[in-house]
Amino acid sequence: MKNVFKWMLAVVVSVSLGSVLMSCSSDERNNEMEINSVKSLKNSSLEKNWIAAHFVFDESCKGAKRLAYQLSSVHIVLKENTFKAVDKYSLSEDEGSWKLEGDLIYMSSASFGENVQFKIKELKNNELIVEVLNHDDLKEIELVTFDK
Repeated sequence: MKNVFKWMLAVVVSVSLGSVLMSCSSDERNNEMEINSVKSLKNSSLEKNWIAAHFVFDESCKGAKRLAYQLSSVHIVLKENTFKAVDKYSLSEDEGSWKLEGDLIYMSSASFGENVQFKIKELKNNELIVEVLNHDDLKEIELVTFDK
């Protein structure tokens, strides 16, 4: 259950960071992505609905564990300083708090008592790739959002 929490937390953080770092330009460079300074990001900029799209696994994660991640459909809602994550495949839920400090996201689960850290690696359009810093199974998570 702890691994599921860490995984869901990693997804939530990744998605949140993607939303904050990107904004669309309204001038003639309409197709170019604009990335804001990480120092100027605010929690309110991350408040979106996110979906985990892809995972990069640690070499030690094999078999049933890897399959469970690949079959999952984790949806994460960030609102104010709280998050709620639901795996639509297994119907597992988690909630807790999160905070942004520079390019790092810290998440704390109220349900499982676990803490997970993420570092923003790359942001393009509505996709965010984060490095999972303290997880046994996951190295990276790609998140997507359909929110504007």
